[in-house]
Amino acid sequence: MAADGSGGPSWTGSRRRATRCGRQAVRAGGVPWTILRATQFHAFVNQAFVNQAFTAMARLGALVADPGVRAQPVDVRDVAARLVTLVERGPGGRVEEIGGPQVLSMAEAATQWLRARDSRRPVLRVRVPGGPGRAFRAGHLTSEGATGMIRWADYLAGQ
Repeated sequence: MAADGSGGPSWTGSRRRATRCGRQAVRAGGVPWTILRATQFHAFVNQAFVNQAFTAMARLGALVADPGVRAQPVDVRDVAARLVTLVERGPGGRVEEIGGPQVLSMAEAATQWLRARDSRRPVLRVRVPGGPGRAFRAGHLTSEGATGMIRWADYLAGQ
């Protein structure tokens, strides 16, 4: 059943199942392991906005963002530093996840993205419908774990 209860296919459910199966395989593999979960990388969020810029902005003249979706993008350099620390410690099982240093609404992230590109285009605040929208609004893109140091705005300034 899809996340929206429709009975149709669910890309979010399929992805979660695949991730869960991967973690189970690591745990059952018989070798010492560490799993570090991270929120979305800055580059992933950036690419999502870039993709939308070529579609929605071309048609609507605005960047679309669900204001109820909160994200905590993390920089790959912060994750890499955490991984180095974890490797030096040795296998640790499932460790505290990592996210970026700030939680932003997708509308805030979109506004900062546009500002970094000197764009005057507006952000169109629209709720993402169905199961994926509910899942995103439920906080699945944020972490209560450790935080990195590099903010979304800092990442954008370096682009």
